[in-house]
Amino acid sequence: IRSVPANSYDSTYCSVLGQMAVHGAMAGYSGITVGQIYSRYCYLPIHAITNQKGKRVNPKGRWFFRMQEATKQPNFTPDVPAVVEAHGS
Repeated sequence: IRSVPANSYDSTYCSVLGQMAVHGAMAGYSGITVGQIYSRYCYLPIHAITNQKGKRVNPKGRWFFRMQEATKQPNFTPDVPAVVEAHGS
């Protein structure tokens, strides 16, 4: 899910993934998905992906910021008003 419209790279990437999935199915593979690793497209066993421990990304960290910049997503962090302390006398 993205917050920006798809660009030409997305279209090409999805087209190649679809072609690779069809080629894998026509070759008789099942239980696989297609992915890109280090600029190469490959077949990945679904069980190897789903058995991995889930990863979490710190939304205040560097990797999240890089993802936001790369996908041109806006910052959805809510504005938090400054807390003003009342001094009683």
